[in-house]
Amino acid sequence: MDNLNRENFWNEQYEKYPLAMVHFCNWIDTYKAANNWDTLFNAGILHEQIRVVETAIVGRITTTTAPKFHDLPLTMQIGIWITYVRETKKFWTSNTVDLYKFDLRQEITDFLECHEDDLQKAAKVTYEKP
Repeated sequence: MDNLNRENFWNEQYEKYPLAMVHFCNWIDTYKAANNWDTLFNAGILHEQIRVVETAIVGRITTTTAPKFHDLPLTMQIGIWITYVRETKKFWTSNTVDLYKFDLRQEITDFLECHEDDLQKAAKVTYEKP
């Protein structure tokens, strides 16, 4: 399976499940801050002739920026996704994951669909109260 990037997956999920995706995006921002994402991926470190995922040229100096979640290798995406599900719903289908059989695309789609329903119900109850 290819990485789940914006073009082949995440934009479509955002259209289908906007509340759940906003929740995930907010969670991933918190996760990045808590885990020193920028430091972990050497963002801002100066390089001269090193190829990086994304660069910004400032004069003759190249600075790196940390990758987005959807630019990470698939196995890292899976691990972070499992963390999100455990923290969000407090359950997971299994304590072990076979990365060769694990269909992250389907797991995410199923979870977002369920989570979207929960968030819509919660929003409806909140807005209907007098």
